[in-house]
Amino acid sequence: MASHGDECRLSAAQRREPPAQHAARQAFPHGHLSLPAGRGLVLLWRAARPPHALWPARAFLGTVLMGFGLFNLCEGTVNHQILGIHHVNETVPRSQWIWWDMAFLLWGAAMLVGGWTLWRRR
Repeated sequence: MASHGDECRLSAAQRREPPAQHAARQAFPHGHLSLPAGRGLVLLWRAARPPHALWPARAFLGTVLMGFGLFNLCEGTVNHQILGIHHVNETVPRSQWIWWDMAFLLWGAAMLVGGWTLWRRR
């Protein structure tokens, strides 16, 4: 049985499956990780809300955005550009992959800058 990483390296055409089926199958491994991450954010928020630890919602949201943005920049640079493990949209012609990958990096940078701005204004 191939690992998730092995499956990511193959395009939908190489796996002989429709792109929509591939997208749905890939959503589960990534999507189910959102549940523990969201639970962790709720626990962090509750722990930071007591009177002794004043942490405004703006600062909390800012740090969350910085974390997501930094993750996207690191993951996009390493996995998409350096290692080429997978790309953001492999359903378009290969010559267009770079544009989707760059948009992903720009979105990560925007989240990082937006989060920093929110955090600084706390």
